[in-house]
Amino acid sequence: MSVELVTADGRVVHASETENSDLYWAVRGGGGNFGIVTEFQFTCVEVGTMIYSGAIVKRIEDMKSYIKFHREYVREMPDDMTIWMVIRHAPPLPFIQEEMHGKLVVIIPFVWLGAPDKGKELMQPIRENSETIGDGSGMHPYVAWQAAFDGLVPHGARNYWKSHHLTSLSDECIDVLREYSLKMPTTECEIFIPHMEGAISRIPVDATAFSHRTTPFVLNIHTRWQSPSDDNRCQAWAKELHDVTKPFSHGVYVNFLSNEGEERVRQAYSEEAWARLVNAKNKWDSENFFRINQNIKPEKT
Repeated sequence: MSVELVTADGRVVHASETENSDLYWAVRGGGGNFGIVTEFQFTCVEVGTMIYSGAIVKRIEDMKSYIKFHREYVREMPDDMTIWMVIRHAPPLPFIQEEMHGKLVVIIPFVWLGAPDKGKELMQPIRENSETIGDGSGMHPYVAWQAAFDGLVPHGARNYWKSHHLTSLSDECIDVLREYSLKMPTTECEIFIPHMEGAISRIPVDATAFSHRTTPFVLNIHTRWQSPSDDNRCQAWAKELHDVTKPFSHGVYVNFLSNEGEERVRQAYSEEAWARLVNAKNKWDSENFFRINQNIKPEKT
């Protein structure tokens, strides 16, 4: 709802819909280009301490048929249900059949903020669509669910990440995802596909700097390995998968970019949003002091 921010020239300013509204618009998606925010005021959603959540696991052999179901079903969900999808090698979790540990699988994590019985009902078609080889559904503490996947990414590994917004999960896109899933260079890699839409998509696209509100899915390509000798092989897999999925994409989320160049940063925004961001940069950081980021350069006059 508002921010307190330290600008490049050392001023402390407030920004909201009624005060420094251009800055308020820009910081909601502008990638840290305008100052250091020292205070946020949020509108929160009441969740409670326990939520119905978990992960359902499918065999990789059922990947194509499952995704064809998933791509339609998740788009019918109420806002209180969020369902994602992860293609990776199965971790040794107690709810996954032991013989599947270490094998390539499709994992469907979800969180439901309503009554548990309704959540079970909404997830049942996913369980029944194809064989379920693991089901960690249940009532979990919200903070525990937030940290549930931390064990898969301990410190010390080497990492590389590429991402797109996806306009759809077409049959052709699914074929590409399956091909590259079977070529994962290490067992720590994953292809991560969050579903978006919902409340996010009902905010006007020009209300904030975050522009890509109507694409239904995000594709995150997480590459992770241990030895420097595997750097080229692992990064090549991610880059190739990113390139071959471009025909199914539109834009990118700025927080999911790495060092990919100025043009790629622009693809995180609409042309109209980019022009407004440059104007805000000219006003609030004309010397580009805040530049160690996905940079929006001021236009020198």
